[in-house]
Amino acid sequence: MGIDDDMPDALLEVYEMVKVTYVRGRRARGRRPAVEPRFPPPVWNAYEAVIHDEHRTNNMVEGYHNKFQKSIQAFHTRIWRYLEAIKKDQSDNEKLQAQLRAGHTKIRQPQTNRWVEVPCFLW
Repeated sequence: MGIDDDMPDALLEVYEMVKVTYVRGRRARGRRPAVEPRFPPPVWNAYEAVIHDEHRTNNMVEGYHNKFQKSIQAFHTRIWRYLEAIKKDQSDNEKLQAQLRAGHTKIRQPQTNRWVEVPCFLW
């Protein structure tokens, strides 16, 4: 008696697709080797990231792309403006690395907080 015995057919199709694509892959038939899942659990499972106190999302990457887009100030820019923005970004990163190697701990000015943390009292 498996989990898929009581499922409606439409849900069973989705279940099988998720199982093949994300969890188990396809079993081997005949001489063919088994096919690994396209996105195995280590790719999408955040358990190890939580255990090792790592980031669970790509918000840092999205933030970088947002900052870079704002530095260009256009959606479809000329190649020269794009190259200048890349050069400036590379220069900023090299300065940051030099400051870190020199032992500086406060490298950038603290950003102003839009939200202030207020203690919450439960009555």
